Amino acid sequence: MNIITGCSWACGECNRGDLGPGISFPGLEYNFQQDGIDCINLGISGGANLAIAHKVEGYIIRNPDVKIDNIYWFQTEWTRDLDMIFEEDYNNIQYATDLQNIIISRFYHRLVEIAELSGAKIHLIGGVSDTLWLTKMEEHYPGVTVLCQSLVNWLINGDSCVDQPVYSWYNYKAVEYVKKMKLLLSDEETKKLLQMVQAGLDRESLVFSHPEYFWPDGVHPNRHVYKLMYEKLLTKIG
Repeated sequence: MNIITGCSWACGECNRGDLGPGISFPGLEYNFQQDGIDCINLGISGGANLAIAHKVEGYIIRNPDVKIDNIYWFQTEWTRDLDMIFEEDYNNIQYATDLQNIIISRFYHRLVEIAELSGAKIHLIGGVSDTLWLTKMEEHYPGVTVLCQSLVNWLINGDSCVDQPVYSWYNYKAVEYVKKMKLLLSDEETKKLLQMVQAGLDRESLVFSHPEYFWPDGVHPNRHVYKLMYEKLLTKIG
């Protein structure tokens, strides 16, 4: 059994009608099924990384007789986990990346736990958020590999790796966080924070400007993208 999970980018192509967003094509799940490969989609539309981890862990625990072969995980924005930041995390803040690093580290250590629990490799795909990139990834996070650091960069620029990863689009949900951080940071670090925010907004604009990949709703990958991923990226896995 293969697990596909992550936020709505794991769920599939989306459209937006009068009743809100809906799935118009089931993404990688369709491509697996067309080849007769067992899979289940455990994605959560609008989900946060740590909440998605909880769902995947629950499935594995409830289904001990199911052999998991691979887990394909679309990483989403760390700022969706802002409610997991404790008040003490704000103590001794020095750098613009401090809380980002805390939350991403917590998520990656949860991935290690899930890889150990399932006995399967977790293959990360940078979706709304790019992934970390470490030369010896599995030495730091056993059982976790990066299949594609940045899906957006791979599609648009032909390279799955990025020099400056973008971990959040910093939409309206992050406004209060940015305001609070500006009160805690030095002027120099505040400037770095605002550069991170601008990079997130630029990434969002980049996605909006490429409907050939992010149509029909302008935000999520379409069926053409999932086919490309299945044919070009997943073939890396033996």
